[in-house]
Amino acid sequence: MDDAGIFSLIWLIIKKCMNCKEDKKTVITKWSEQIKNEDNAKKGDVSSKASEDNEKKVVTDKLSEGIKRLGTKDDKKTNNPKLEAKNERKRDTLIALLYFSALLYKRDGTQISKIHDCISKIKKDPENIKVLKNIQKELQKKNQPESTDNNKKVLFENIENLISTLINENDKLIEKEFEDLKNDVKYTSISELGTDDGGSFCGMFWSEENNFIVMAFKGTTPDNLGEWMRNLTVQCVDGRAHLFGQIHQGFYEYLFPNNEVNKRDFPCKRIIEAIQIKAIEINKKSKKDNVNLWVTGHSLGGALATLFYAYLLKTNLGGLQEHLNFKGAITFASPAVGNHHFATQLDSLIDDPKNKESPLWRVVVKQDIVPKLPYRACEKWMRKYTYNYNVLMNFVQIDIKLHFIMMVK
Repeated sequence: MDDAGIFSLIWLIIKKCMNCKEDKKTVITKWSEQIKNEDNAKKGDVSSKASEDNEKKVVTDKLSEGIKRLGTKDDKKTNNPKLEAKNERKRDTLIALLYFSALLYKRDGTQISKIHDCISKIKKDPENIKVLKNIQKELQKKNQPESTDNNKKVLFENIENLISTLINENDKLIEKEFEDLKNDVKYTSISELGTDDGGSFCGMFWSEENNFIVMAFKGTTPDNLGEWMRNLTVQCVDGRAHLFGQIHQGFYEYLFPNNEVNKRDFPCKRIIEAIQIKAIEINKKSKKDNVNLWVTGHSLGGALATLFYAYLLKTNLGGLQEHLNFKGAITFASPAVGNHHFATQLDSLIDDPKNKESPLWRVVVKQDIVPKLPYRACEKWMRKYTYNYNVLMNFVQIDIKLHFIMMVK
């Protein structure tokens, strides 16, 4: 596959990221079909089963190689002579990270939202046996026998087990996608990012064999009103308590506390704790070098990945440097997240020699409007009118990007 083919694959992946959830086909199958259809449309050919299988094998091989690259110590050596070109190896890594970003859209957010609703009801009236029994019934599957036990402790244990089962089943929807790959990749959800609607969340992919961890942040769900309201909250907040400069309020509050009550326990801190636990576990089992850590996300997920990346650089990896090699962040179609103070200070940290192995790359397509938002992020002539503290559209993009142009028919 040549450079044009790679770029086409990247764009098609971005286009399909938000359309994978309701399709029973795996992401790899969906991508393979789309790429083949595009190729056939250009050539005027009719797709055959053999050609579809061949395209799927090409995509699978690319992803498998990219996933292996995530755990590679450096770019100097590779066992595959066809991948000696450094840029091609990096593109395989980029596609692997975008694959993980796309997989997050496969989770069933309605189940998670139901769990949050049940937990909220318990908090309101934890002593009410009738409420607990109704919640237990709500969480049970239709074919499960209804418990007649009225003991509060037993009811709590039953509800806890039912919630754990639902979460595990949701995670398996994503793990099922790995069946096409020749890797030992595993997945688990890590944080709901302070939300209760099952939409926005952070998940962890890891491989003991390939020695890596990927933290992926999910993008916006098209029909989730709560996410859109946060996205459209373009007011800035002072981010200096945890980062620097002024930051998009909606994005900031997914990861960091918005009041004094939650300042000791917030999503970003819990994510780092989860990474540390998993890194130590992988180190003990594999007995290899420090685990490679990558951060990624698409759209809204790209914005959150940028903020998490900035926090890791500012806090010197949040105490994770003993167990990890931080390989940086690659985001896809990410909007701007902060003002020029934020962008300048983050650029300064990126340029620090100690962070040279941890770059931030923004992958954008020229025709995509999301990376151009909020508007002032790209229109420099507006900046003199919107420079005041904490005003709307006071945003600047970070100028480190891979810029692709999609050829429109």
